[in-house]
Amino acid sequence: MTAARAFLIACGEPAVSAALAAFEAARFSGLPVERVLLPGGCWWLAEAASAGRLKRIIASRSAALDGVSAMISGDSVSEVALLGHQDCHWYHDRAPAAGPGELVRRIGQDLYIARDEILRVAGRALTVTGHVLIRRAGAEFTPRQLFPE
Repeated sequence: MTAARAFLIACGEPAVSAALAAFEAARFSGLPVERVLLPGGCWWLAEAASAGRLKRIIASRSAALDGVSAMISGDSVSEVALLGHQDCHWYHDRAPAAGPGELVRRIGQDLYIARDEILRVAGRALTVTGHVLIRRAGAEFTPRQLFPE
């Protein structure tokens, strides 16, 4: 039997690295954490999940989905945390005309889509939480939990 561990999927922008480390320490106190850090974080899973059938077959070969599938296929992962952040350059580059509120809304929407895709791939009961790092005074980020509510 493998020891329980957590799985964190987030954006790897340097601007949020300190907030990401603080989130991980607070959320998973003492639990080993596997990280997948990609530009845009859960955007990749949401894209794969939202694709049409042919595009989905192609997207299912993506490194992001392969990595997630491998990590959650066993029973040792006890929780998956999905983490997005305000001011994400990946989202801004995809929707440059969108305002800050719209970008956070899109990030939140993708977190929900990614959650559903993870549960589909896992094929088992699994705790999946979704969070957005919101910028407070200065450069500080505070996590806001979207789900479970």
